[in-house]
Formats: sequence, structure tokens, C-alpha cells
Amino acid sequence: GQTGALDAGRAPIYPAPLQLASVIAPLRRQMTHLAGVERIQWNIPDRMPEILADERATTSILFHLLDNALKYAPRGSIHINAGVDEAGGWVSVSDEGDGIPPEDLPLLFTRFFRSRSSDAQTVYGHGLGLSIVKRLLDAMDGTIEATNRPEGGLCFTCRLPLVIAARTGEENDH
Repeated sequence: GQTGALDAGRAPIYPAPLQLASVIAPLRRQMTHLAGVERIQWNIPDRMPEILADERATTSILFHLLDNALKYAPRGSIHINAGVDEAGGWVSVSDEGDGIPPEDLPLLFTRFFRSRSSDAQTVYGHGLGLSIVKRLLDAMDGTIEATNRPEGGLCFTCRLPLVIAARTGEENDH
């Protein structure tokens, strides 16, 4: 229930080198009972540079984002992708729902926000989930951003620092 979610947001955060793939198998097991879970397309590379993140917090973040997408986008695929770019490590969860009005995007991570545009069945926000996600990412020097996808649906992109900061090109060639 909600108290568990609140406690999860309060647990101490200990960022450590984390191979993202290592949280995915337990997460998939944790989600097997959720309605619609077969719609999730897991596109996580087996090997990518380690991120600096707390394992339990990272699992909680991905759980909330996927759970939110399952509830909000009742049809279509949900994609979870990950990779590395010049800014660090990233993980994204995108759905094929209806998106939300652009002016509501920044409000998604505030406590108890619900997008006015939708009827009672499909509300983004679900109370505390996304505010916990934001708090956990803040605690790990990460960020989260929500964007409407051009083809429809929402995409949440989380960024987390890499253990080895991106190469600057200043090392000597061997």
C-alpha cells in the first residue's frame, strides 16, 4: 500500500557501481503478477558501462515507471530501453497511450498531481509514485524528464551518472 511506497522513498540511498542488467531480472520477477505485463518490451543491453546508483532505489524507480505505464496506457506496447550517451547513462520507459497536455508535463512529479485532461480511468500520477521516482533520482544525482512522443504516448527518461565519467578524449593513445 501507500505506506510501503512512502517507506521506499525514505530508505537510505547508497549509490554504488551498478550493472543495470542486474536489476532487470529481479524486477521482471517482481512484476509477473501485474495485469498487462506481457506488453512490456525489455530492451536493456546485457553489458553497458556501470552506473552509480542504489540498487534498491533503481529497482523502485523502474517499477513505478512501468507500473504507471501499464495503468495509464491500457493498450499498445511499453518499451524500456537503456544506453549511454555523452551525458551519462539513461533508461527510458515509453508507452503508446494518449500523452498529456504539454503544460502538465512538469507537474507530473509533484505529489498527488493528476492530469486534468483524462477521465477517471486513465490518470497519470497515481498519487505518490512519480514524486517518489523524482526524489530517489534527486538523491542519486540523477534526473527524470517526461516528453510526449511524436507518434503518441509518453516517454520518461531517467539519467544517472556513470562510474567512469565519459571519456574526454584527453587520454594518451596506447
